[in-house]
Amino acid sequence: MTLAGPRRKVILKAFRSDVIAVLPEDRIVFAGDLLFAGHHPFFGDSPGSGHLLDALDALEAEGARRYVPGHGPISGPEAIQSMRRYVQDLRRLVAEAKRQGLTAEWLGAKEIPAQYATWWFGRFYPLNIQFLFQEGEPPPIH
Repeated sequence: MTLAGPRRKVILKAFRSDVIAVLPEDRIVFAGDLLFAGHHPFFGDSPGSGHLLDALDALEAEGARRYVPGHGPISGPEAIQSMRRYVQDLRRLVAEAKRQGLTAEWLGAKEIPAQYATWWFGRFYPLNIQFLFQEGEPPPIH
């Protein structure tokens, strides 16, 4: 859906249960809860980690200079790359834990990996691990 006013054009795009707003002339995307910058996302609100990775690809394809995340500071494309890395890293950790016969509780009780330890909402880390364990075998990592 495109909304046009005398000064701005806003394009609304749906991604399953989420909506983003794109200001193409300004190269700004309001990403809502599809993007967290410096914060652990909550996977429990997501249709799945594969969907989240696809949504991040779509956000990146917008080619914006600035992204307004659902949580965290206004950022550049690096926020998308950081969140993608987070999802992929957790998927790898869960896949490896499953191969070793470990549980979600065991993995979730371990320290948050150093590169994410300073992120806000650290309480979501063990919940995200649990979500990925319940998700089953993830599709190949992007």
